[in-house]
Order: sequence, then C-alpha cells, then structure tokens
Amino acid sequence: MNKLQLHRPLDHFAVLPVLLQMDGELIFRSVGGLPCFYYPDGKFCFQVTAYLQWLCIKKNLSLKNNGGTLRQYAFHLSHLVRFLYVNQMSCIDLTDSIFELFIRGLEVKVNGLRLRGNPKVREIGSRSLDFIFFTCKALGYPNFVSAIGIVQGVKITPEQRRQFREQYHKLEWYHFCFPSGSSDNVRFPIGEADVSHSFDNEQSNTLKRE
Repeated sequence: MNKLQLHRPLDHFAVLPVLLQMDGELIFRSVGGLPCFYYPDGKFCFQVTAYLQWLCIKKNLSLKNNGGTLRQYAFHLSHLVRFLYVNQMSCIDLTDSIFELFIRGLEVKVNGLRLRGNPKVREIGSRSLDFIFFTCKALGYPNFVSAIGIVQGVKITPEQRRQFREQYHKLEWYHFCFPSGSSDNVRFPIGEADVSHSFDNEQSNTLKRE
C-alpha cells in the first residue's frame, strides 16, 4: 500500500471545459497544478478528483504554487481516504460513530506527543465533511451529512463564523466530536448525569471520611 502522497498535479498545459456557448463553442480554463487523486493501492480516485475539480471551477480556488489551496485540501482528504481504504468502506458506509472514530484517530499521540494540534484536526474534519456531503449528495442522499443526518455535521454560515469565532474559526462544517478550537487539549463534553453522579460520589466519600 502506498504510504506516500496520494495526489499528483496535472501538468502545466491541462485544461477543463467550463462553459458551452450558444454557438456550441466550448470555453476552457487552464487547470495546471490541479491535484489528481489516487487510492493507496494506486488506483484512480474519481470521487476526490471530482470534488477538487468542482471546487476549482465553481469556487475559483487558487492553483498557484503547484496546486495552491486545492493542494492543501488534497492533503487534508488523504487522511479520510486512507481511513476508508483500510476499513474497506466508502462514504455512504459511514455512520456518525465511525466518523467520530476517524476524528479520534487524528488526535493520536506518539511518545506522549500529539501529531496534530486541535486546529489541524478541525480543518481536516471540516474538509472531510464537505467532501462526504458533496459525494453523498451526488449519489442521491442530500441529507446524509446534516444536523439530523447519518453523519451529524452542521454547515457553518459566514455569520456564525463571525459571531462564534472561537468555536467555528476557519470551519465550513462542524461536528460535535471536533476538539476545542482554543487549545491543543482535547475536551470532551460532560453530561448532567455524569456531573450528578460525580457529585454524589464526592458527598458519599466526604461522609465516610467524617
């Protein structure tokens, strides 16, 4: 299995059709540097390549410096593609708990040190949700990633990013399992039942000491 980079840039002369005029003439756009994506076994990955092409054409993202923004997105998506490949899954096989497992894997420690800080984990998670949404929508499941979907990701608006900067900074999508954006310490939510149970135990231990 290929453990190296999963994408390669198209050559300098590569073009894509972006418009069909009334007279039948096709208008092309230069896409030299656009990442072309492959699975770890070397086979062509249509889904990620289609997603990157869509971003390039529809959102007019930069391809400067051998791929620009889209090259960075390709690196982000490499983590999800490897995870799906190893587990012999596709996007449509994901569940909310499996996606959370993927995020927890990004927070792994080696010799007691995190390989990625919280901001990087959040960026990868957000980009992965956008890709999953794009792919599943194309397959006929537009609500697969949504607040009440199979994968419960929430699309973040520009207004929400401005209003809740710490929670949603640089994110297009949010999921409850994302680590905090304010530090590299992973914080897990504590339910009321857990708090009550902890308080009862503390009271019991105090009475025993008395």
